Amino acid sequence: MCGSCGCDPDPAPLQLQLAEPLLQRNNQEAALLRQQFAAAQLPVINLMSAPGSGKTALLEQLAAHWPTPARLGVVVADLATDNDARRLRRAGLRAVQVSTGQLCHLPAALLRRALAHFDLEALELLLIENVGNLVCP
Repeated sequence: MCGSCGCDPDPAPLQLQLAEPLLQRNNQEAALLRQQFAAAQLPVINLMSAPGSGKTALLEQLAAHWPTPARLGVVVADLATDNDARRLRRAGLRAVQVSTGQLCHLPAALLRRALAHFDLEALELLLIENVGNLVCP
């Protein structure tokens, strides 16, 4: 206590005990996805950056230079539109759109649902064009 008002100058920090970590379910789902990718011997690349930074253009160029672009799978996460997925399909890539709605991230469960549209064994590489959002990077 201080000498003048009786307050505690170094109060203990407020601690909140959680019954389970907030992201535990997502972490478990992500671990299952990693096992699935390993079993298929499938390399996976997650591309994430701000809107308009060139993620889709980069993937279009990859398709133009990849010997078998149809063996590349792309999961495109976006808040609302399927514009990028349509562009990538025109470039010859196998692209699946995932609408994240108001979420500014791609939960593992949504990724798992998108993977149902691919034969992972037939892919050489899986790319995730993750939602780019400046509000919650």
